[in-house]
Amino acid sequence: MGGGRSCAGTRWALRPQHFRSHPWRASRRRRCLAPIEAPQARTFALCNPTSCHPTNAAWRQPAGASPGGTRHCARKERVMTGGEELDIEALLAGFGGDASTAGAEDHHPWAPVDLASVIEGEAEPPVPTICPTRNGKPLFYSGELNGIHGVDASGKSWLALVSIANEIRSGRGAVLVDLEDSPSAIVARLGTLGLSSSEIKAGLLLVRPEEPLGATGTRRLIEAARGADARLVVIDSLGELFGLNEVEENSDREVAGFFRSWFRPLLNAGLALVVIDHSVKAAAHGPDRLWPSGSKRKRAAMSGAAYHVEAKQPFAIGHAGRAKVTCAKDRHGSYMRGEHVADLVLDDTGRFSLDAVSKTQDASSGVDRLVSQVVETLTAEGGGPISTRALTGALPAGVGTERKRQAIELAASRGLIVGTDGPRNAKLYALPAGSGGTP
Repeated sequence: MGGGRSCAGTRWALRPQHFRSHPWRASRRRRCLAPIEAPQARTFALCNPTSCHPTNAAWRQPAGASPGGTRHCARKERVMTGGEELDIEALLAGFGGDASTAGAEDHHPWAPVDLASVIEGEAEPPVPTICPTRNGKPLFYSGELNGIHGVDASGKSWLALVSIANEIRSGRGAVLVDLEDSPSAIVARLGTLGLSSSEIKAGLLLVRPEEPLGATGTRRLIEAARGADARLVVIDSLGELFGLNEVEENSDREVAGFFRSWFRPLLNAGLALVVIDHSVKAAAHGPDRLWPSGSKRKRAAMSGAAYHVEAKQPFAIGHAGRAKVTCAKDRHGSYMRGEHVADLVLDDTGRFSLDAVSKTQDASSGVDRLVSQVVETLTAEGGGPISTRALTGALPAGVGTERKRQAIELAASRGLIVGTDGPRNAKLYALPAGSGGTP
């Protein structure tokens, strides 16, 4: 793979045809109230959504049932039929089951959480620790699901590779599950970010799967990360992974089930999982740009932070570029939704940097853009003169009148436009004589 260490030879355990018939996938298509045929009455077992898993030791098959038939979970609080509460031990004994697991509530998924450590102040609130910006806070949370999304060629993969490069420079490894690029292109990009061939070979674990994820794939990712002292796993991209696993991205049930089954073990292992996703092109510049395409369960599952990446100056070989990184969601509140967090910058020398943007800088850049729009509006009006009211009315909607007036006054103070007194105490503005009006 051009010097980088690869797990490409390691295949996921489950073949596509096996994945379609996997008991857990089938169980997600049944109702949580799973019917059980009892000898004398039709009953319903109150199944736990996380404990009812085919690998759970508490699963039992009814006596005489055919293979693949309806199963039920032994971890029940009670079973109801006709308004009467039945003896669970007698019921399980009637099916040939073992009631010993029914009382094992200490590790039951629905058991109350012990809040003593939280109340006593031992638990620290989560903070982002991965992918630090220059002179600012990091972007991603360990042990949480994080996201990067945007339209094509917006800089999404570059931002993910910057985070990988930072991890490798710090002496850790990083795992990249790639379903879109080639090993040679990935190695070349990391070289552009300043990593040497030896650093890439020692620090990057590249996985290029050809079969669904499943339990074995999840376990191998965890083992690979631990073996390389890696805390970051990047998946490029979520859409391709859904395709490989036959998950419909617009289906809330399938998306939520996939995240719960296969991503949750990675997060429980303390890994920072970063998934790259796509935005809807039609919403690239609207309020919906802050969300990826597909099911709303994608948004709900983001337990860390998610960022929208927008190319302000497209990246190209030999040319400078810049992408704006905006917070779409931060569950723990390190950044505000819609906040301009950082700029991913490619300078003329081919060097990348992730520059933090302070609120003062962001506000200043917003004012500067509005000043430029004042000049552009006057240029479109033939240079003026036009009244303050007409000028504010011609500026883009969505900006308050007071901010527009401030931008007009700032443009006049900078000498970009000239103000004169008009009739009835009106103020008229025009471009300076012989000036192109460029700030």
